[in-house]
Amino acid sequence: MPFVPINCSAIPENLLETELFGHVRGAFTGAVAAKKGILEEAEGGTVFLDEIGDMSLSLQAKLLRVIEDQVIRPVGSTKGSKVDIRFITATNKDLEAGVREGTFREDLYYRINVISLQIPPLRERQDDIGALARHYLVKYAQEMGKQVKELAPEAMAVLTEYRWAGNVRELQNVIERAIIISEGDVIRPVHLPVGLKSSASLGSQASDSKLSIEEYTKAFIKKYQGDFNEQQIAEMLGITRKSLWEKRKKWGMQKVR
Repeated sequence: MPFVPINCSAIPENLLETELFGHVRGAFTGAVAAKKGILEEAEGGTVFLDEIGDMSLSLQAKLLRVIEDQVIRPVGSTKGSKVDIRFITATNKDLEAGVREGTFREDLYYRINVISLQIPPLRERQDDIGALARHYLVKYAQEMGKQVKELAPEAMAVLTEYRWAGNVRELQNVIERAIIISEGDVIRPVHLPVGLKSSASLGSQASDSKLSIEEYTKAFIKKYQGDFNEQQIAEMLGITRKSLWEKRKKWGMQKVR
C-alpha cells in the first residue's frame, strides 16, 4: 500500500492545494496538463501530513470534507472522485490553543485527534541521541560516498549534552554537515558547529532554571543569531522561517544579520 508524506509548511499555500488535490488542464495559468494530487496517488494507502498546524483555514475546510466524505475534487474541476485513504498527521504546534485562537478548525481537530501520540522532545530522550546520530552517520556517509565510520567519544559527549531545541531535525542537520566537512573516518568535535560546542553554559542555565520551551527558544535565538543566518536558525529549531519571524515579532526581537 502506498505511503505518501507531505510537509504542509514547506509548500506555499497556493501550491499545496494542487499538491493535495491535483488540478485539471486550464485550471490556472500554467496548468497545461492535468495533474494527480497526492490524495489520489495514495488511494488504498496512507497520507502523512507533517506540520498540519501550518495549514491555512481554507485548506483545512477542504481537507475536512475529504476526511468526512472520502471524496476529492481537483482544482478547477466540478466532479469529485471517491478515495479510500488513511491520514496520519503531525505538528509541533499546540492545536488546542490554535482552536481557541481561531487559527485551527475545531471540527477538523476532533476528526484527526482519534489516536494521539505525544513524543517528548529530544532533550528528554538522551538515550536516543546516540542511536539517531549513528543512524544518520551511516545514512549520509553512504549517500555522499564518504568513509566516515564513527563518532569520537568527545563528539558524542557534545551531542549528548546539547539541548536540541530543533529536536531530531537539528541533529540530522548537524550530522550531515559534519560528514560534509570531515576528511577522515571519524567525526570529532572540530567537525561540529561552533554554537553546538559552546552551548554547555546555555544548557546548564536552562537546566538550572527550568526554562520553558518558549524561554529556551528565545535564549537560543539571542545566543546564536550572530553566528547563523535566519534559514539556519529556523532549521536548527525545526521551524519555518515564517514561524521564526512570528516569534521575533511576538518577542520584539530584531535580526542581527
